[in-house]
Amino acid sequence: MSPRRREAGNWSLIGLLVGVAIILVLVVIFVGPGTKVFGGAGSTEGPPPRKDGVGETVIGRSKAAAEDVVCRDQLRQIRMALTMRGPDEQATSISELRLDPKFSNCPFGDPYQLDATAQTVTCPHPGHEKY
Repeated sequence: MSPRRREAGNWSLIGLLVGVAIILVLVVIFVGPGTKVFGGAGSTEGPPPRKDGVGETVIGRSKAAAEDVVCRDQLRQIRMALTMRGPDEQATSISELRLDPKFSNCPFGDPYQLDATAQTVTCPHPGHEKY
């Protein structure tokens, strides 16, 4: 009688456990031990909380950081448009700059504030004061 052959589609228990162990090691390496990945319980160590309170998980912090970069870039482009206007062509609103309508609000939803006398633009969202 010939030895019994395993079919290619069957997984052994050892192979499955090795695969799960490799995935767990990669999660610990990339995320870090004790951090909250999807909102679960974890240690309180880690970066300080944001001023606006968003981004409590690793994924949320990444998304909030990306939206911070978008806000910073939009403010830079608005300031560049203000600079390109002549000194006698002062804008009284952001819509006068003829930019895309998405440039009127921060990615978090707060409208940008334009000081018409100083020709400066700021974001009122908490944590974006330095932009």
